[in-house]
Amino acid sequence: MDGMRLRRALARAWYLILVGALCGAAGGYVVYTRATPTYQASAQYVVGYSATRVGLDETTQRVLSAQRATTLIQIATTVPVIQDALKAAGLPNDAPTVTASGEDSNSFLTITVTDTDPQGAAQIANAYGSILLPQMVRLVGPIDKDVRLQVVAPAVPPRSQASPVLAHDLGYGLIAGLVLGLLIALAREMLDMSVRESDDVVAASGLTLLAAVPYSQPKVRLPTDRDPRSIRAEAYRQIRTAITSSQPTPQVIAVTSATSGEGKTTVTCNVATAFARAGHRVAVVDADLRRSSVSEVMDVPPGHPGLSEILLGRETLSETILMTNEELPDVLLAGEPVQDPSEHLASATFAGLVAELRTTYDFVFIDTPPVIPVTDALVVSPLCDAVVIVARIGYTTPARIRRAMTALTQVRAVTLGVVANCARGNADRDYRYGYASYYERGPRKPEGDSTTAPPTTPGKRANRGSHAR
Repeated sequence: MDGMRLRRALARAWYLILVGALCGAAGGYVVYTRATPTYQASAQYVVGYSATRVGLDETTQRVLSAQRATTLIQIATTVPVIQDALKAAGLPNDAPTVTASGEDSNSFLTITVTDTDPQGAAQIANAYGSILLPQMVRLVGPIDKDVRLQVVAPAVPPRSQASPVLAHDLGYGLIAGLVLGLLIALAREMLDMSVRESDDVVAASGLTLLAAVPYSQPKVRLPTDRDPRSIRAEAYRQIRTAITSSQPTPQVIAVTSATSGEGKTTVTCNVATAFARAGHRVAVVDADLRRSSVSEVMDVPPGHPGLSEILLGRETLSETILMTNEELPDVLLAGEPVQDPSEHLASATFAGLVAELRTTYDFVFIDTPPVIPVTDALVVSPLCDAVVIVARIGYTTPARIRRAMTALTQVRAVTLGVVANCARGNADRDYRYGYASYYERGPRKPEGDSTTAPPTTPGKRANRGSHAR
């Protein structure tokens, strides 16, 4: 996994890392509250010789004292010595934890006792002063009678517990949660084969990127009409510009996708609306006879006769096309469900309908089913001047895009470009934030004008239920 993909995985799954850290910290707190508190008490001793000892110079005494201290450190943590210390302290046999430490070069040693009772820990550490030398004689053998074990710093009952420590448990839990969150984020990224940004879509399709349409929640299905100053509306206008700038400019455009759920119908209706608002006469044809949804996006009452009735010879274009106001495209709904939609779309009747639409409208947008599940889009595409492919970020995969491109190439469809739909997060940051900072602030007030202009009120939409007969 390269650095860019790693950063992308962390950016996408930041909430998993945060939740993992919080859960880890909560787990550390639970451990802290349920653990039995323990206390530590330490007593420091020094090994030396009595003042009456003669015949040994000072250097020799220091060497012998250091050797005796090392031996005492070794036996201090043995079970017999601990049991003897408990008896000397008058405490029950509750097996405390005892550690002994010191340095080889001097005669000092420190006895540290860890116990659940702070008073008991101090008593046991202090009891070592009276039992260590006798235990040394019993375990090691006779020693010089002039050897003394003196108390340097007696143990006192601790005021605070040695463990658990809240900061430690929270810290360990936090680190464990962060690591777990990172592992989940990396595993999710490695297992997720979907395209993550517009560059992935371009690489998989080999087509020009017409626009990256940002994700929006709550979602407005037709922002080019209801929210024309939004970032999404500007993205659809960018697609309009790309289409009109292509040479030759296509008149009949099919819009499809590799699989369902990628937003092709929403893109179709919004781009068509962008053309209509620019003064063109535009028609939207719902050629998805299996799962039509143009009526939902365009807010047209369903159940009206449409394409299927024309293909069955029951109606004509003028009898089924739904007229709208000048800023919206005319709509030809899918109509009632039919058997074998691909055969009907491959008929001469549909080809004649496309030819009739060419003579009536400046631009015709045909919403087709996805390429991979059914062949309908492959039947319609050769009748169109261009095909626009919609790929949903975080949903479709490069393999699906390549498969759709292969199928369209086999029928010699003219692919105009690809639309990266539902771009999120850092994907296409330059477009999202550049546009937002420039456009969504609203028009600049004239210099010297201190008043605020009243907001404009959009005009009322014409009744979409009316149609020509």
